Amino acid sequence: MWLRELFLENFCNFASASIAFGRGINVLFGENAQGKSNLVDAISYLALMRGVRGLSDVSVVRFGTRGFVVRGVFAFGAGVERECRIEYTLEAGKRCAIDGDTSVRRAELLGHFPIVVMSGDDYRITWGGPCERRRFMDLFLCQASMRYLDDLRRYTATLRQRNALLRGQVEHGSGQMSAWTEQLVEYGTRLMAARSNFVAAIGKLLNSYFSTIVGTDRAITVTYVPSVRQDQTKTIREAFLHRLNGMAAREKELGVTLVGPHRDDIAIKVDGRDLRQFGSRGDHKAVLISLRLAEHALLRELRGEIPLFLMDDLLVDLDHKRSANLARLFPEATQVIFTTTGPEAWRIMGLEAGSFQYFVVHEGQVAEARV
Repeated sequence: MWLRELFLENFCNFASASIAFGRGINVLFGENAQGKSNLVDAISYLALMRGVRGLSDVSVVRFGTRGFVVRGVFAFGAGVERECRIEYTLEAGKRCAIDGDTSVRRAELLGHFPIVVMSGDDYRITWGGPCERRRFMDLFLCQASMRYLDDLRRYTATLRQRNALLRGQVEHGSGQMSAWTEQLVEYGTRLMAARSNFVAAIGKLLNSYFSTIVGTDRAITVTYVPSVRQDQTKTIREAFLHRLNGMAAREKELGVTLVGPHRDDIAIKVDGRDLRQFGSRGDHKAVLISLRLAEHALLRELRGEIPLFLMDDLLVDLDHKRSANLARLFPEATQVIFTTTGPEAWRIMGLEAGSFQYFVVHEGQVAEARV
């Protein structure tokens, strides 16, 4: 799959724009605050119905207007093309249409146009708290599996209801606790199993990517850290229920569910040392690129379609040695769109002139150029 054309109207600093991307590598060059990241956000809307940076819909409406339109034409095998249109107005809110069908919800959009995005906000995965790493797992798994998306939605709703019961916000709710706990365990067990499999699969791919980027044979490990630990005498489901029962008094006191997938984490180590505590900024960037490359490989395998690869500020925090190893890691037959403030970034990465499409972004305008 690849994004053949992108159309924007009143999105961020773009009054209007039309871009015809190439099937392979596409470089978006420009100084800071010219609109490169806005283009990445726009493409993300087509796949995820929201931007990469987590901005609200109203905040990406061009100043002085009352809404925006993002439209993309995606090309698949055998000449098949599909169109996605995201439209937002202050009056009507946000709507998604696929091939003219205007009734598409976000849950139905996820996975139609698989995408992997690396941005400056990715540092929250390696520097931030557990919620950032849970979000990383969830976004991948929701694109990979409708079943996971459904389980996550049901778990979240059940957790909200159970917490309301614990806080006494539901009249005559004490008799309902057992039923809500059973549902929490049912959906939560499936979420934990899926996350465990995902982390194990991604862990098998990381070392080769990371070693290539840093240029040395260094070991990286990722470990799933669930709040429910399974032992030899209990299944995950049994262990989850056992922990909840053991925490009942404490949960009632605090008014919140203390155990479950909403408290999971991932541990990331380089050469046996915790990345958050001991990793340099360059190490963090190399790990993040490796995570995204592994994510791309897995999503491609699970979806049976080649995801689009977006990389915002690709070379930030990488020295020339590490940057020079990146081009050969781009997945074969994948459309890659990356942004940079360096006019010679393509040369630093070892790309050859004529092997990619080059666009200059300046003050909300995009123009294809030659290098």
